[in-house]
Amino acid sequence: MSVQIQDMRWSIYSNTDSDDIDQWVDDTSTTAPDGVYKCRAEMFDYRSADNNEWPPKQDYTFLIWESDLPVEVKNGHINKRQALDAAGHLMHSCGYHGVFLEGLDFDPKTKTFDVTVGS
Repeated sequence: MSVQIQDMRWSIYSNTDSDDIDQWVDDTSTTAPDGVYKCRAEMFDYRSADNNEWPPKQDYTFLIWESDLPVEVKNGHINKRQALDAAGHLMHSCGYHGVFLEGLDFDPKTKTFDVTVGS
């Protein structure tokens, strides 16, 4: 089975002191124990709109989307490439246009990462 992934950009930083964004330090640290996890997002089904209006008309029911793509945590750090792929899979699945991965919050209850994406 082929998984479709939307291109995503990392937007989680530990140091943004420089005016040059290329000098910002990516933050991949997490409180999650070492292991392999899934990512989730609670979002609308943006693909359900069947019109050409913006913003699209929706029923405004949130759904919980979960990617089966694994995201490994090793030595307290998230695998950045895997996290971007999982977030891109979620955004492709729900139809959201955002491309900036802005948050990965570990939920110890579900043992998943809650994804925050912005446009």
